Amino acid sequence: MVNLVWTIINLDSSVSDSTIQGWIAAAGIPSCFRFVFQSPFANAWTLNTVYVGGVPMPITPWTIIISSATDPRFNWAVTGASGMAIPTLQQATVGHWGNESGSEMGTRMWHEILHCYDLPADSLQTSERAEFIEYLRTTGSPHYSGFVSDPLGYENSANHTQILIAFYIYLMHKYMECECFRLGCGEQPSVPSDEPYVPPYVPPESGSGTDNKWLWIGVVGLLWILL
Repeated sequence: MVNLVWTIINLDSSVSDSTIQGWIAAAGIPSCFRFVFQSPFANAWTLNTVYVGGVPMPITPWTIIISSATDPRFNWAVTGASGMAIPTLQQATVGHWGNESGSEMGTRMWHEILHCYDLPADSLQTSERAEFIEYLRTTGSPHYSGFVSDPLGYENSANHTQILIAFYIYLMHKYMECECFRLGCGEQPSVPSDEPYVPPYVPPESGSGTDNKWLWIGVVGLLWILL
């Protein structure tokens, strides 16, 4: 089964771990993903220089870094992006400029995480658009009419974050088949109980030979007492 547990390394001193948890909740990242926090010790990340100046990248798989985009150690401004993923290594990083909403930061994290599963998170307006529009129609999405009439304009409107959230859920339904999606989006699988199984009591059928045997023993015992 595909890994769904992600480690978060927070290098942004302006936000707490609980704030990042709030971003995850604000974006509605499905609960089949689990997130744990790791202390940002020096050898937990490295500087990836695929962009000029470099951005922080974890050294272990299934890990995502949160960093301030204005941190002088990094150069997010030159990248022209606010996130990066290395799908072959399942590593991701996002920059936080400080003026984003919680849902914006949550979807930014979600976007890079989906790249690590080789999902086409950049294909909202290209190869996935037609099928995504049909998904919006069949699910009765409130975004359907606006997106179908002007996909690009709708994506760049005030509905930007919400249409991305709908798109990411669509991608997970289509490609990932996570446990929570087999049970229903966002639901957690039931946890087996540690209590030993006790089969329900099923009384013997009346009139059986065993019943008659114990009935006669009871009658004889009662007569012996009365005598």
